[in-house]
Amino acid sequence: MIRRMLRRRGGLSNLTSTMILSSVLLSIMIRTTILANNMLNMQIAASEFQSAENLAITIESEINNLLYKPGSSKVIKTSFSATAPGYTETGETMNVTIGDLEPYSSDVNILNIEGRQFITGAPDYDLKGDSSLLLLPYKGSLGRIHVSKPHNMRVSLDYERVLCTFTGIVNMTNPDTAVYCPYNIIELTSVILTFGEFDAGDNAIILIQNETVEPEINHLTGNFSITVSTQEGSDSTHLTDLGGNPAFDTQVIFQRVYIKISVLGGG
Repeated sequence: MIRRMLRRRGGLSNLTSTMILSSVLLSIMIRTTILANNMLNMQIAASEFQSAENLAITIESEINNLLYKPGSSKVIKTSFSATAPGYTETGETMNVTIGDLEPYSSDVNILNIEGRQFITGAPDYDLKGDSSLLLLPYKGSLGRIHVSKPHNMRVSLDYERVLCTFTGIVNMTNPDTAVYCPYNIIELTSVILTFGEFDAGDNAIILIQNETVEPEINHLTGNFSITVSTQEGSDSTHLTDLGGNPAFDTQVIFQRVYIKISVLGGG
């Protein structure tokens, strides 16, 4: 009787041990599977966000190609299966003051592409361009592409800056005196982003349109200043800083370029 009870207890002990071991192994397998899935999702999300960064670079490059071509457009074929395009109309303005002229104002709007939550990494850096308000001289990038993480990882494109170009001194006819004389020539360019339809999906196209270029020409004298200001601060330069001669009159061409971005054909 005692031997039979010992055998039964031994059998129960082995069964219990086997069940505990199986539970531990199952728990390890579940945790390993979850960890592997999380790592895979992070890798996929990082790859998708890198594609979003490259897309933002392409958009900025195409806008540069359209700057002085009113009525022209570009189409970019893409996919937004895991990233999401959008835009921010900030309600803020950028002001440009040229000498004693009435300041020019331009709306500040931002194109955004959001990534997924799985992405990690340093969330605050400029991918292209910088936060300068006054570009002297042009460095191949009028737009600023910035990576941040307000909620998810986000790559954004903004044009909160003015391109200032001193093109040299040329001989022109003074419109007031009809006398042929030397002029300093300065060109200022401000890009204003506007947005149309946004319907993103697995297959979509981004339509970029130069809706219009609005130039205004002014004549100034002396060593006047040019100041660009926003809610974040200001940046200034003078005619002589640009290489101009204050002994001559200056023709300043200020042009607003209106670029419209739409996302079409999602599906």
